[in-house]
Amino acid sequence: MANSGAGTDVFAVAGDIQAAIEALSDAEAYRLHRVARLLIRATEYDQPQDLLNEVFTRAMQAAIGEPGRRWPKSRVPFVAFVIETMKGLVNDSRESAWVTRSTSLEQAYVAAEGDGVPPGSPPSVEEKLLDLEARDAAELKAGQAVSKIEELFENDEEVGLMLECLKDGMIGAAVISACGFRDQTHYETVRRRMRRRIEKVFPKGRPA
Repeated sequence: MANSGAGTDVFAVAGDIQAAIEALSDAEAYRLHRVARLLIRATEYDQPQDLLNEVFTRAMQAAIGEPGRRWPKSRVPFVAFVIETMKGLVNDSRESAWVTRSTSLEQAYVAAEGDGVPPGSPPSVEEKLLDLEARDAAELKAGQAVSKIEELFENDEEVGLMLECLKDGMIGAAVISACGFRDQTHYETVRRRMRRRIEKVFPKGRPA
């Protein structure tokens, strides 16, 4: 039986954590890996899996009464728990005195496309979205990246995940699934936020 804590919280035991790890869907596992990849910059963690493994280890340790991070499974979904724990770990790591390596890494770039419809027969909304997505994905996959872009979104998890998906050549429903977006509307909201931010900071187009 899971351990009870203050209030109504029910904390997971080791078996709960193992079961939750094994029950992760492909989309959830992909999302966690991508979040870890975004978070590990300027930390002691060289690979996304290193950070994930540390989260799982600390959760297991706490479940058996050792120092670690307890999962209040009665009110926090496992994926959310893992993400929040990763954020805590990387914040601690960045504050460590020994972390001295540069934060300069290859960054993702997404071209700032205009929202206007060109003269002639207007494309459908679906065709326009797919065309923009395909171009974004092609640019990123081809390695046309500029370091300044990712810096704009280092505190925006949703846009960061979208950039990672585009780098992998994903578009449409694949992005929605991998990023954990609720639906097409959620996806389009994140995409608009990304493009408008880029257009605001770089009104003349891609940065030099």
